[in-house]
Order: sequence, then structure tokens, then C-alpha cells
Amino acid sequence: MKQTLGIVVVTFNSAAVIDGALRSIDEVVDCIVVDNGSSDETVARAAVHGAQIIRLDTNVGFGTACNIGARALSAPFVLFLNPDARLRRGALRRLVDAAIEHPKWAAVNPRLLTSRGDHWHRQKSCLLTSDPMTG
Repeated sequence: MKQTLGIVVVTFNSAAVIDGALRSIDEVVDCIVVDNGSSDETVARAAVHGAQIIRLDTNVGFGTACNIGARALSAPFVLFLNPDARLRRGALRRLVDAAIEHPKWAAVNPRLLTSRGDHWHRQKSCLLTSDPMTG
């Protein structure tokens, strides 16, 4: 999957959670951590996992940092993974398979669960219907 998918993780003082996110990546993929000027051990912890680090001097914000990371990848698909998120085994393969199966789709999003296992759904999303289990 190395040529198919790349992962961008944007961090800011995320040392407490970055290990879990990077450890949950169960495929060999290019992973870029774009650090928004952290003052904690975020960069050192990410480096232990072999992630490519782009260290910014200042916090340029989430969206800008995502774009910086995406430009550094050559893969046709990019997953933006929050540093406090965890992937379930096989999630990356299923996301890529869905994207390939539906080439007219602009984006594929995993089902989001809380730490208790409850479905997480932003009610005011313009991308999702009011019922998270439809569409």
C-alpha cells in the first residue's frame, strides 16, 4: 500500500497521544508528522516510529499544516489522522478499497467511534446526513 496511501498527522504539543496514533498504523505507508511548533516531546516521540517530520517554527493552523503534509506525499490517497485517534486493524486497507471502488467520490471517511465504542457523529456536517447509518 506504500504507493497508494500516505498519512499526515498534524501535531501541536501532542506528546501524550502521538505514540498511540502512530502505533495503530498497521500497514507500511509513508507517514508525515507536521508539527506546529510544539514545545514538548512530540517530535522526538514521532521520530521513534519512523515518521517523516516536518517541523514548523510556528503554529500555522490545522488546515495549512494538512496541506503542507499532503504536498510532501506522492501517494494518490491521503489520510489525515488526528494525533489522538487510533486506527482499527485493517482500516487503512478498507479505506483504500472503498476509494478505488468508487472513483467518482471526492472523499472517504472512516466510521468514527468514541473511546467507549459509541458512534461519533457531528450533527451539523454538510457532508453527512442526519442519520449516520444511511448514505
